[in-house]
Amino acid sequence: MRNLFSGAFKDNRNLSYGFFTGILRIAQENIFSGLNNLTVNSVMDEEYDAYFGFTQSEVKKMLAYYGAEDKKEELRDWYDGYLFGSKEIYNPWSVINYISRGCMPQAYWVNSGKNEILEDVLKTSTSDVKEKLRILLQCECVVAKIDENVVYRLLTREPEPGCVTCLYLIVN
Repeated sequence: MRNLFSGAFKDNRNLSYGFFTGILRIAQENIFSGLNNLTVNSVMDEEYDAYFGFTQSEVKKMLAYYGAEDKKEELRDWYDGYLFGSKEIYNPWSVINYISRGCMPQAYWVNSGKNEILEDVLKTSTSDVKEKLRILLQCECVVAKIDENVVYRLLTREPEPGCVTCLYLIVN
Protein backbone atom coordinates (compact mmCIF):
# COMPACT_ATOMS: atom_id res chain seq x y z
CA MET A 1 0.00 0.00 0.00
CA ARG A 2 2.86 2.35 0.84
CA ASN A 3 4.27 2.00 -2.70
CA LEU A 4 0.86 2.51 -4.28
CA PHE A 5 0.11 5.70 -2.36
CA SER A 6 3.62 7.05 -2.75
CA GLY A 7 3.65 6.42 -6.50
CA ALA A 8 0.14 7.71 -7.07
CA PHE A 9 0.36 10.83 -4.93
CA LYS A 10 3.85 11.82 -3.81
CA ASP A 11 6.06 10.77 -6.72
CA ASN A 12 3.57 11.52 -9.50
CA ARG A 13 4.89 14.47 -11.57
CA ASN A 14 1.57 14.66 -13.46
CA LEU A 15 -0.53 15.24 -10.35
CA SER A 16 -0.57 18.59 -8.60
CA TYR A 17 -3.35 17.76 -6.13
CA GLY A 18 -5.03 14.50 -5.18
CA PHE A 19 -7.36 13.12 -2.58
CA PHE A 20 -8.73 9.82 -1.43
CA THR A 21 -11.69 9.12 0.77
CA GLY A 22 -12.84 6.49 3.16
CA ILE A 23 -15.06 5.99 6.15
CA LEU A 24 -12.38 5.49 8.75
CA ARG A 25 -9.16 7.36 9.23
CA ILE A 26 -6.31 4.90 9.26
CA ALA A 27 -3.88 6.28 11.78
CA GLN A 28 -0.53 4.79 12.73
CA GLU A 29 -0.82 1.91 10.27
CA ASN A 30 2.62 2.49 8.72
CA ILE A 31 1.27 2.43 5.15
CA PHE A 32 1.86 6.14 4.67
CA SER A 33 5.56 6.26 5.54
CA GLY A 34 6.41 7.02 1.90
CA LEU A 35 3.74 9.69 1.74
CA ASN A 36 3.71 12.75 3.94
CA ASN A 37 2.08 16.18 4.14
CA LEU A 38 -1.41 14.73 4.30
CA THR A 39 -4.36 16.79 5.43
CA VAL A 40 -7.19 14.85 7.00
CA ASN A 41 -10.69 16.27 6.91
CA SER A 42 -13.08 14.33 9.10
CA VAL A 43 -16.82 14.45 9.55
CA MET A 44 -16.23 17.00 12.30
CA ASP A 45 -14.52 19.59 10.05
CA GLU A 46 -16.45 22.37 8.34
CA GLU A 47 -13.95 23.30 5.62
CA TYR A 48 -15.22 20.74 3.10
CA ASP A 49 -18.40 19.61 4.84
CA ALA A 50 -20.65 20.10 1.80
CA TYR A 51 -18.50 17.79 -0.33
CA PHE A 52 -19.05 14.51 1.53
CA GLY A 53 -22.39 13.94 -0.15
CA PHE A 54 -25.32 15.83 -1.65
CA THR A 55 -26.72 18.94 -0.03
CA GLN A 56 -30.46 19.55 0.19
CA SER A 57 -30.33 22.10 -2.65
CA GLU A 58 -28.44 19.63 -4.88
CA VAL A 59 -31.01 16.92 -4.19
CA LYS A 60 -33.82 19.37 -4.93
CA LYS A 61 -32.22 20.20 -8.31
CA MET A 62 -31.78 16.50 -9.14
CA LEU A 63 -35.39 15.71 -8.33
CA ALA A 64 -36.57 18.63 -10.46
CA TYR A 65 -34.34 17.57 -13.35
CA TYR A 66 -35.77 14.03 -13.30
CA GLY A 67 -39.36 15.18 -12.73
CA ALA A 68 -39.60 13.60 -9.30
CA GLU A 69 -40.23 16.61 -7.06
CA ASP A 70 -43.05 14.68 -5.38
CA LYS A 71 -40.47 12.21 -4.00
CA LYS A 72 -38.65 14.84 -1.92
CA GLU A 73 -40.00 13.69 1.47
CA GLU A 74 -39.53 10.00 0.74
CA LEU A 75 -35.95 10.55 -0.37
CA ARG A 76 -35.27 12.70 2.72
CA ASP A 77 -36.74 10.07 5.05
CA TRP A 78 -34.55 7.34 3.58
CA TYR A 79 -31.24 9.03 2.77
CA ASP A 80 -30.88 12.28 4.70
CA GLY A 81 -29.43 12.54 8.17
CA TYR A 82 -25.68 12.67 7.78
CA LEU A 83 -24.02 15.61 9.50
CA PHE A 84 -20.58 16.65 8.27
CA GLY A 85 -19.18 19.70 10.01
CA SER A 86 -22.27 21.90 10.09
CA LYS A 87 -23.91 20.66 6.87
CA GLU A 88 -26.73 18.17 6.64
CA ILE A 89 -25.81 15.78 3.83
CA TYR A 90 -27.63 13.11 1.84
CA ASN A 91 -25.98 9.75 1.19
CA PRO A 92 -24.74 10.12 -2.42
CA TRP A 93 -24.64 6.40 -3.28
CA SER A 94 -28.21 5.94 -2.15
CA VAL A 95 -29.55 9.10 -3.81
CA ILE A 96 -28.01 8.16 -7.17
CA ASN A 97 -29.38 4.61 -6.95
CA TYR A 98 -32.79 5.84 -5.78
CA ILE A 99 -33.19 8.19 -8.74
CA SER A 100 -31.65 5.85 -11.34
CA ARG A 101 -33.92 2.98 -10.26
CA GLY A 102 -37.18 4.84 -10.66
CA CYS A 103 -37.35 6.32 -7.14
CA MET A 104 -37.67 2.98 -5.41
CA PRO A 105 -36.56 3.33 -1.78
CA GLN A 106 -34.21 0.57 -0.70
CA ALA A 107 -31.22 0.17 1.57
CA TYR A 108 -28.75 0.62 -1.31
CA TRP A 109 -25.84 1.07 1.08
CA VAL A 110 -26.20 -2.45 2.53
CA ASN A 111 -24.01 -4.11 -0.10
CA SER A 112 -21.58 -1.21 -0.56
CA GLY A 113 -19.19 -2.25 2.19
CA LYS A 114 -18.47 -4.65 4.98
CA ASN A 115 -19.17 -4.09 8.65
CA GLU A 116 -16.50 -6.41 10.03
CA ILE A 117 -14.79 -3.64 11.99
CA LEU A 118 -18.06 -2.63 13.58
CA GLU A 119 -18.93 -6.24 14.37
CA ASP A 120 -15.57 -6.79 16.05
CA VAL A 121 -15.92 -3.61 18.11
CA LEU A 122 -19.43 -4.53 19.22
CA LYS A 123 -18.32 -8.03 20.26
CA THR A 124 -15.84 -6.53 22.70
CA SER A 125 -17.86 -3.48 23.73
CA THR A 126 -18.88 -2.71 27.28
CA SER A 127 -22.44 -2.75 28.59
CA ASP A 128 -22.30 1.07 28.59
CA VAL A 129 -21.65 1.12 24.83
CA LYS A 130 -24.40 -1.44 24.21
CA GLU A 131 -26.85 0.64 26.26
CA LYS A 132 -26.00 3.75 24.26
CA LEU A 133 -26.48 1.79 21.06
CA ARG A 134 -29.92 0.66 22.29
CA ILE A 135 -30.82 4.31 22.96
CA LEU A 136 -29.69 5.32 19.45
CA LEU A 137 -31.74 2.55 17.88
CA GLN A 138 -34.79 4.04 19.59
CA CYS A 139 -34.05 7.32 17.76
CA GLU A 140 -32.96 9.09 20.92
CA CYS A 141 -29.82 11.20 21.32
CA VAL A 142 -26.58 10.11 22.91
CA VAL A 143 -23.76 12.46 23.80
CA ALA A 144 -20.49 10.78 22.95
CA LYS A 145 -16.78 11.48 22.92
CA ILE A 146 -15.43 11.29 19.37
CA ASP A 147 -11.88 10.09 18.86
CA GLU A 148 -10.73 11.34 15.45
CA ASN A 149 -7.42 9.49 15.76
CA VAL A 150 -8.77 5.97 15.84
CA VAL A 151 -6.09 3.35 15.30
CA TYR A 152 -7.58 0.52 13.26
CA ARG A 153 -5.77 -2.33 14.99
CA LEU A 154 -6.84 -1.02 18.42
CA LEU A 155 -10.57 -0.88 17.66
CA THR A 156 -11.23 -4.36 19.00
CA ARG A 157 -9.49 -3.69 22.30
CA GLU A 158 -11.45 -2.77 25.40
CA PRO A 159 -12.73 0.80 24.92
CA GLU A 160 -12.02 3.50 27.45
CA PRO A 161 -14.94 4.22 29.80
CA GLY A 162 -17.37 6.58 28.11
CA CYS A 163 -15.72 6.32 24.70
CA VAL A 164 -18.34 5.46 22.10
CA THR A 165 -16.61 6.17 18.82
CA CYS A 166 -18.20 3.08 17.31
CA LEU A 167 -21.67 4.44 18.05
CA TYR A 168 -20.86 7.64 16.18
CA LEU A 169 -19.91 5.59 13.15
CA ILE A 170 -23.27 3.81 13.28
CA VAL A 171 -25.34 6.99 13.47
CA ASN A 172 -23.58 8.64 10.60
